[in-house]
Amino acid sequence: MSKSVTRFLKKSLIGEGNFGQVFLALDQETSVHVALKIESSNDTSCQLINEATVLKNIQGGVGIPKFITSGQSGDRNYLAIELLGPSLEDKFLENDKKFAVAVILDLGEQILSRLQYLHSKQYIHRDIKPRQFLLGPAEDPSTIYLIDYGLTKSYIIEKSNAHIPYMENRPFVGTAYFASLNTHQGIEQSRRDDLESFCYILAYFCSGELPWMPKIKIKTTETKILVKKMTSSPIDLFKEAPSEFLQIMIYVKSLQFEEKPNYEYMNSLFQAAKRRENINGHTLNWSISTENNFERHKMTHLSTNSKSGLKNKIRKNKRSMSHKLKRSRKKTNGLAADSIIVSKSCLKQIQSFIQTSDYDFSKTLEIKEMPEFKNRDILLKKIGSAMKVQQFLSIPKSRTEDIDNLDNHKIASEEPSAKSACEQTNCKLF
Repeated sequence: MSKSVTRFLKKSLIGEGNFGQVFLALDQETSVHVALKIESSNDTSCQLINEATVLKNIQGGVGIPKFITSGQSGDRNYLAIELLGPSLEDKFLENDKKFAVAVILDLGEQILSRLQYLHSKQYIHRDIKPRQFLLGPAEDPSTIYLIDYGLTKSYIIEKSNAHIPYMENRPFVGTAYFASLNTHQGIEQSRRDDLESFCYILAYFCSGELPWMPKIKIKTTETKILVKKMTSSPIDLFKEAPSEFLQIMIYVKSLQFEEKPNYEYMNSLFQAAKRRENINGHTLNWSISTENNFERHKMTHLSTNSKSGLKNKIRKNKRSMSHKLKRSRKKTNGLAADSIIVSKSCLKQIQSFIQTSDYDFSKTLEIKEMPEFKNRDILLKKIGSAMKVQQFLSIPKSRTEDIDNLDNHKIASEEPSAKSACEQTNCKLF
C-alpha cells in the first residue's frame, strides 16, 4: 500500500454504491476525520478518477466538498474529501417525508445555486437526486453541499470551446426516479436535464413521493418509470407545491439543448415565495411545523387569453402528431413498418388506454390487443416520440384553472427518437 493511502485509518463503512465504498477515516497527518472513497482500479468506468478531476477544477465554490487527496494503490483508486453531514434523503425520511415550506424553499434556493455554480464551470452533474446533497459539517450545518461527481462531464468541447453536439441513442446515465424525460429517451444530456431533475426533487419534497415511485419496495424497470413519468402532467406533479415551482418546471421544459438557463429568473421565483412567507435569509430549522398549507399559493384562475393560449398549444400538438409519425418511417432501421407506424385509430386507442385514470401503468408492457404493434418496446418508443409534448400538456379540464402565465414561456416541441435504456449499466432507481 502506498504511503499516501496509509495516511488514512479506516474507521467504519458509511456508504456503498454500484461503483465503490465510502469509509469514515482518520487523516493521520492532520488528525481530522474525512470521507475516504475507494473503488477497484479495474473498473472501466473510472468514476473516482473522473470525480477527483472534477472536484479539483471546481474547488472554492460554496457547497463544494473540499478535495484532500486522491491516487491509486495496487488495484484500488481512492479519493479523500472533507467529511459532511447526512443527505437530504436521510433528513426527509427522518422527518417522515415532510418538510416545512420554509425548509423546502431554502433547499430549493441552495440547490439551484449549486447547479448554477457547477454549470458556470462548464460541467453537468447528470445524477441529481436528494442523496447527492448533504448537510455541511458541524461548523456549517445550514449549507447544502453537492457531492458525487463520478458521472459528471463537461458540456463544452475543450479544443473548440463549442457546446457538445445534440445526439440521440445515448446510454442511460443517472437515477431513473429523478432523470429527465430526455435522458430516458436516449438524448444527450445538457444543463436543462440537471434542472429537470431538480424540479423532480422539489415535487418529491412537497408531496413525499413521485407518481412513478412504487407504493411498496418492488423492482421497477426504467421503462415503466418512463411511461408513468411521461403521462404525469406538471399540474398533478406540483399540486401540493407553491405555484412558483410549477412556473420553474414550465420554464425548464422550454429550454433548448444548448440554451443557457436563466438562473436569475428561477431564483426570483424562490424569492417571491419567500417574501410571501415572510422568510428572511437562510433557515434550515427542521423542527418547525411541517403543516404545509399551499392553498393561498396556488394559481387560482386563468385569464381568458391564457386559457385560449393553452388550448391552442394543445390543439397544435395534436395536429402535429400525425405528421411526426409519418416522418418516423425514415427511422425504421429495417424494422417492419407495422411495428413502427401508428395509425390514427391506434393512436386514439393508446391515448385512451394510457389516460384512463385507474389504469396500472405497469400493464403497458403487456399490451397485446393492438395488432399494429408486434413489439412492445417499439410501442413505448413511439409513445415517447410522438406524444411527449402532448402528454406533458395533458391537463384535465377541472385543473386548467390552476395554470397562469403559461403564454409567457415557449414549450419545447422537439421530436427526438427514443432509445430504451433498460439494459444500460448506469441506470439506477434510487
